[in-house]
Amino acid sequence: MEILIMAKFRKKKSPNGELKGWQSEATFNGKTVTIAYSVSKFSEAKNRERREREAEEAARTRHNVVKDLEESSKLGLEPNPGTLRLLEGLPDLLKTLKEKGVFNCGACLTLEELCDRFIKHNEAQGLAPSTIEQRFYTARRLCEYFGSDTKIDAITEQDAETFDDSLGRSVNAGQMAAAHRSGIVKRTKTIFNYAVKLKIIAANPFVDVKAGKQTNRARLFYVSEAETDRILEACEHMDNGIEWATVTALARFQGMRVPSEPRALKWEDVDFIGGKFIRTRDGDGIPALRITAQKTQRTHPVRIMPLFPRTKEILERLRDEQERAGIMDECPFVLRKVRMVTNPGTTFKKIVFRAGVNDYPKPLQNLRASAATDVRREYGTRAESDWIGHDAAIADEHYDMVTADELRKAAGLTPKEDSTFDTTPDSWKNKD
Repeated sequence: MEILIMAKFRKKKSPNGELKGWQSEATFNGKTVTIAYSVSKFSEAKNRERREREAEEAARTRHNVVKDLEESSKLGLEPNPGTLRLLEGLPDLLKTLKEKGVFNCGACLTLEELCDRFIKHNEAQGLAPSTIEQRFYTARRLCEYFGSDTKIDAITEQDAETFDDSLGRSVNAGQMAAAHRSGIVKRTKTIFNYAVKLKIIAANPFVDVKAGKQTNRARLFYVSEAETDRILEACEHMDNGIEWATVTALARFQGMRVPSEPRALKWEDVDFIGGKFIRTRDGDGIPALRITAQKTQRTHPVRIMPLFPRTKEILERLRDEQERAGIMDECPFVLRKVRMVTNPGTTFKKIVFRAGVNDYPKPLQNLRASAATDVRREYGTRAESDWIGHDAAIADEHYDMVTADELRKAAGLTPKEDSTFDTTPDSWKNKD
């Protein structure tokens, strides 16, 4: 095991033995740096003992900051936020460290360096891969616009507004959705807030840039039960059709996030009989699913929800098929082949087309949104939050929709057995 040799704190005396001050000796990236603290600089007390005591206290405070920075540097860690807060209140030491080039602070940190540190920090926090991927995309876009070697303290509020204007032009030209622009702005603010938190810069230049909403309710589409039946029927004509039907049921009836949650589902997470995960006060066992939520793994890594009859029927068919083939023991996952598909959305669009359902945006996400809408209508917001995995505010903004039958009811029309209702813009429809 490597032994860390930490910073040294020494007295400095004149040739006649009089105390002149103290000094720190520390090593940063193989370079030894000496920082001096004179008695006269830190105390003006006339009493010698008091003067030396006050000066030593000030010197030791600075030495402890240097020691903590050195330790972080040697271990390859981010500087402790508490240490950085102390450093902010010691401008003399901060100036010395900058001059000696031993501390990446403000003027000597590039945009690429900031983004790299930010992404590594996210990975260390255990954020979902999809979240890290989105933030990496934003970091790359920032570096492309401003330049990787641009010093972060050189980016001004005017530069931030110019960057936002460039995104606005992309939206106006139809090259980018407004919600996408909002996401980039919000993630950019997060990156620069990270720099502020570490005291690398004093203020976030993007603080006054308005992000707007990240939702586009025009792209919400309620997939009715009749349309779902047609999609399920179309699945049967695909390779691995029963697995595609399972994905459809898990998204449309259980509200699972595709692809991450169905990919992680194992047979041990499925309780067909009831009582393994949910039991009422009366002792009744409720058939249920245990869902591993990759997106919310830091706050709510697992959620339990009832197994709805339509999903149960399809899962039982898949289980029976795997048992007949003698492959149940070979793989613990419910999905054996479809879970390996990199982009299930592409295949699912083909299934929707085969089903004769109007081409609608975000096909898999809207299955989940439709499930969330049904759960809220039937069981309330608490059930939606617990089972689908998001709070009421998120549901209101991203998921909840008016259904076809609700539109008919409001207009005094009789609900139809086929509950489809064409509110699809012409631009989304198949054109023969």
